[in-house]
Amino acid sequence: MPGDKAPGPDGFTGAFFSKCWDIVKGDLLSAANAFHLLRTSNLAIVNTANIVLIPKKEGATSVADYRPISLIHSFAKIISKVLAMRLAPLMNSIVSPNQSAFIKGCNIHESFLAVRSTVRRLNNSRTSALFIKLDISKAFDSVRWDYLLNLLKELGFPTRWCDWVATLLSMATSRVLINGVPCAPIRHGRGLRQGDPLSPLLFVISIDPLQKLLDLAASSGCLGKLRGRTPTLRVSLYADDTAIFVKPTQKDVTALSRLLRNFGDTSGLLDNAQKSTVVPIRCGGLDLTAILTNFEAQTKQFPIKYLGLPLSHKCLRRVDFQPLVDKMANKLTTLEREAIKPRGPLKLVLTSQAIYSITSLSPPKSTLREIDGMRKRFLWAGAEALTGAKCKVNWLRSARPLDLGGLGVLHLGFFARALRLRWLWRKWIGRQSLELQAETPCTKKDKLLFAAATSFSIGSMPLRPSSKLNRIWTSDRLQARGWANQGHCPLCRHSPESAFHLLAECRFTKRLWKELSSWTANLELDPTNWEPSADLHQWWTNTAAVPSASKKGLRSLIILVCWEIWKERNSRVFNRAEAPLNRVLSKIKDEAGLWSLVGAKGLAIDDDMDDSNGTRLSGDALAAVFILLSDDAAAVVRCAATCRRWASVVSKNAGVLSRALPPLPTMALGFFHDQDTSTPRVRYNHNHNKRRKLLSAAADPAASFVPTAWDTPRHVLRVLSNMRRPSSPFAAGGARAVACRNGRVVLELQRHARDAGLRLSVWNPMTGDEAPLPPLSGDDKPGVYACALLTGEDLEEPPPTTRRPTSTSSPGFFRVLIVHNRRGFTALRTYSSDTGSWSAEARLDGRSPKKLKSDQLRELGQAVVIRGVAYWHLSLRLQEEEGGAAADALFAVRFDTPEPPAHVTSMPPPAFNYNFNRSYGLLGTTRDGKLCSIRAGFCAGYLSVGRTVWEEADDGTEGRWERKGRHVTFTHITLRCSDRLHLRWFCEKSGILFLTLLGDGCAYPGTFALNLATSKIDRVCDAIDDDACNSRSCFIGYEMDRASYLASIA
Repeated sequence: MPGDKAPGPDGFTGAFFSKCWDIVKGDLLSAANAFHLLRTSNLAIVNTANIVLIPKKEGATSVADYRPISLIHSFAKIISKVLAMRLAPLMNSIVSPNQSAFIKGCNIHESFLAVRSTVRRLNNSRTSALFIKLDISKAFDSVRWDYLLNLLKELGFPTRWCDWVATLLSMATSRVLINGVPCAPIRHGRGLRQGDPLSPLLFVISIDPLQKLLDLAASSGCLGKLRGRTPTLRVSLYADDTAIFVKPTQKDVTALSRLLRNFGDTSGLLDNAQKSTVVPIRCGGLDLTAILTNFEAQTKQFPIKYLGLPLSHKCLRRVDFQPLVDKMANKLTTLEREAIKPRGPLKLVLTSQAIYSITSLSPPKSTLREIDGMRKRFLWAGAEALTGAKCKVNWLRSARPLDLGGLGVLHLGFFARALRLRWLWRKWIGRQSLELQAETPCTKKDKLLFAAATSFSIGSMPLRPSSKLNRIWTSDRLQARGWANQGHCPLCRHSPESAFHLLAECRFTKRLWKELSSWTANLELDPTNWEPSADLHQWWTNTAAVPSASKKGLRSLIILVCWEIWKERNSRVFNRAEAPLNRVLSKIKDEAGLWSLVGAKGLAIDDDMDDSNGTRLSGDALAAVFILLSDDAAAVVRCAATCRRWASVVSKNAGVLSRALPPLPTMALGFFHDQDTSTPRVRYNHNHNKRRKLLSAAADPAASFVPTAWDTPRHVLRVLSNMRRPSSPFAAGGARAVACRNGRVVLELQRHARDAGLRLSVWNPMTGDEAPLPPLSGDDKPGVYACALLTGEDLEEPPPTTRRPTSTSSPGFFRVLIVHNRRGFTALRTYSSDTGSWSAEARLDGRSPKKLKSDQLRELGQAVVIRGVAYWHLSLRLQEEEGGAAADALFAVRFDTPEPPAHVTSMPPPAFNYNFNRSYGLLGTTRDGKLCSIRAGFCAGYLSVGRTVWEEADDGTEGRWERKGRHVTFTHITLRCSDRLHLRWFCEKSGILFLTLLGDGCAYPGTFALNLATSKIDRVCDAIDDDACNSRSCFIGYEMDRASYLASIA
């Protein structure tokens, strides 16, 4: 505690405790220990404060012109100081990076520069926007305690910490000093005491949810997106000074007003309409009066005053700095009237007034000379006029340090440049804290001090001979030497790898080049603008030789990107570490910044495009939190708990922040099944080995949908329950679901005659979008078949569409694969939405049997799709009935290519010694995307489910099974040998397994949903008819796609 601060009601200062520590140490520590143990019955005696009124401005006349400052009792101040010292190191991780008040490493000038940079970017890009400077009414005095305490609990603060804060707040009393005499004590009901060391930190935490709410409103569409390629700063906070940017529309302004009102009602922090300001940016021709009808604030024009500094969308003029000169002149008059010695005020008062402005602004030299003239006159002449005879020392010599013979007076011109270089130094060492780095008030001459002093350019460096002569050790060159390797490109896993493909033709690489083209605003880097090239050398010549404003910078950037692509390729091959596209892009941006600092010319690095290093929740989770908000405090607290660095805070400070985020709703689940037992099906007469079809003209297939109420919001269930609306294909008569993936369902439409062809349709139940497929009739008509679906979400980049869509409502890109038998072989056909036609028939390759058994084909069931490959599980039960060995098989078909290759791979027995022989096998995926085999059976009379993991080998063709795995037994579900247990469907996104349990006298029949991650099992519905579910093709699971999920809860 500082020793010279004003004392509280006890009259003791920090100097007293330092001087008399040996005397008061025992009593003070005993009182502190009692507070730690919450023995606070007598705390009200020492938790008092005297309130003094400090004028906010000169000529204060009303109470609103004064700021109440609490002179707190020394013991209460010591306790608050201890809590503040423990909380301060964690503030960077708790609050948003756009809040720069009372945060270590942040300062007020960063907020000003970030706001000024956003204003100028919007003005230069001719983007219409409204800049709102929000003022919170009685900010510290109006915070609601219940809101603050709930917020601390949701952020993970322990209960004891919250009790300490609650005790300090609730047991505090204050007395107002009137003419030096304290009045009667006042007990507090809300607010934070100004003068308490802990109050600034608690207030920053209290107002931080406002920034979260504004970000969530922008991401969910409640606030419109500001036009521009670069992400725009939407809100900046410095304590209660809030700057907000919104679109100039009545919808956005009304939504913002409603959001601020709800936040104010919950937290107590209401905006002050009399002091709030709205400044239009490029809003010529708009009716601002109509737009601001529901938002009470003053309308002004630039320049305005923000954080005590002039803010403008253009360069400031000399007249804009005149208020600073006038303020210093008024201060100088006060000092002259008080007859104070000049040297102290010159350093502490006059110089500090100028330093605050020149830290983030560049005043004209004439303004600096005028300020220096006033300082010089005050130093040598005081209140009299300054003449040359009164100046005893040259002004430049006066600005020297004392040890060099000067007076230690700061030279504003030199010191202003030193302050500007401070911003470059902070950027050099990575100390800038705002997520959107602001432009620095530095000249080109200043920036040269932090660049290489030589004329060497990385772009002038010649290519390495290994790349120019095509000697990079890619898979094509390794195969030429006979060395074993995977063969496919490790980035796209689709095409053979070569140096040219890796750097220019790969789908992953093209997406990276396209992102870089958007980041640098350089169309030459967009792959769609490249000229055709035959090899790598020609591609480099064509790309690097295009006319550009900075050809050397373009070459440097191309070399840098190629180097990072090669490093990512090696990381995937040798370390099995796969980085997503945004991570590779972030590495390129960081490396480009370093190259620019060491002298690479022409690399236009825009710091505003840098990604945040913090951990973020997914976009659908954040949107779900925002949309589910209500007016109570707990809902706002849940929103505030979605901190961008939440994961790192919990992992690094698990002892202090021990609570986790509340669970968010999962995706909606359900399944389709054929309800009518008289549905026409294809069956076999095994005695005569002849196929016969059972047709029933009177009954049509009746497919039903059963929603699953497992961790699913009620409003989502209502949407799913209405899935069979009149416009759905089910109402058209006899549609049957045969495959499902990523929220799309493949439907088999009704066949009206024996020789009718196969008619399929891809349908999104949530949007109603449908895409009918060309029928397969005549010689192309299949009999028994298995179906798989691939959507655009399964590919890194869907292929470009080569045909015009037939309708405006389309479920997006997809491919449908059917596997069916011909005489003597099993055939494969695919339909692709980008071509609009079926492919030619393909056969199983040489490593597989030419033809699958018809019963095996019928019982394939669900297909799991991983990286463009569909995997089926061949039934163990069918092989046993034929007298074969008890070994399963894995049937795999790659159908992300026009001609699908396929093969059958045997699988070893399960790793568990349990009775699985009476169950179907099923395939699924683990959380890290590995293929796994799921089986169920009975163990000691109870239901048991086991899982074995599949790993891909290095050659990419065969696989190997891990013998290790896990199983779980459910003792509350009894199972007998006579019961029929069937694994139906595995939902890959949610990890839910559907299974049915049937049988005469079954103790617990029904359909169940099992979460393999948590081992939680719920009964979904009663047992479905045995005949209707005799085949796995009659049961199709469904998971809503993310886009429809967000649309349904909006």
